Amino acid sequence: MSFYYIYGEHAREVDPKFVHVERVSSRGRFHEGRVEPHSHPHLHQLSYWLSGAGRFDADGECHTLSAGTLTWMPSGFVHGFDVDANADAIVISMSHDFLSDVLAPMGSAPIRSIQLRSIVRAVPSDLRDRLYESFQDVEREYGFPAWGQSHAIAAHVRLIMVALARLAQIDQAVDREPAAPDALFARFLATLERNFRTRQSVKSYASSLGTTPYLLNIACREGARMHASQVARGRLLLEAKRLLLYTNMTVAEVAFSLGFNDPAHFGRTFRSQTGLSPAHWRERQRQEMVRPAS
Repeated sequence: MSFYYIYGEHAREVDPKFVHVERVSSRGRFHEGRVEPHSHPHLHQLSYWLSGAGRFDADGECHTLSAGTLTWMPSGFVHGFDVDANADAIVISMSHDFLSDVLAPMGSAPIRSIQLRSIVRAVPSDLRDRLYESFQDVEREYGFPAWGQSHAIAAHVRLIMVALARLAQIDQAVDREPAAPDALFARFLATLERNFRTRQSVKSYASSLGTTPYLLNIACREGARMHASQVARGRLLLEAKRLLLYTNMTVAEVAFSLGFNDPAHFGRTFRSQTGLSPAHWRERQRQEMVRPAS
């Protein structure tokens, strides 16, 4: 069994193949349209916004939110929102085991790539009705359980994930982003996600993946236009920023949680990548968060 946390509820023990569906409006008494930045270490979330307007924050980036917006938050991604009283959305929360079963028959590069980043996107008008129907189908199956419920929900979620991957491909083509990572790069990212706090060497990662540092670097250059060491440092830096911005941990506590034996070493590493000390970066970012929009 595993423990899962949903905003407004205490952590609870549930089946590993857990799925939960609800409307944002049903939990309005807890948040009144404002959900502070938080993350779900073991849950992935899809949401489709039906009405209202506001903003959606995903890992420090602020997005405009309105009816017809689709959001995708892989587990661990910090997110929150601030919306008007009329805003509503259908939210699907899924455990890693449930989502893995949903995606197992697909296994293509576009699907792998969207598992590695958050997405907040306005859906094109010609796709909105179909996507809304898919979310409604999930909601109906969840609300009126019958034989084959989990299989039916999985089928509808699979269609939503296909639509999400197609939209991500369109965005990548427009932005001229790197091609989706190949199998080795995807395996490296999955391994890195589990082990980045141990700050392993590229040689160690290559060995655990059954490859060589040379081939791993080629895969990283093709998938992210970076060396493997840069990808690993980037993941560590991202976690450092999350902890500094969204927790009250001291700089030393952040350093120790990320595998540094010496907070001063962490400070030098952080400064080399951001140009600021951890404390100064935290202060500047929190000032930006409370600064009124012009």
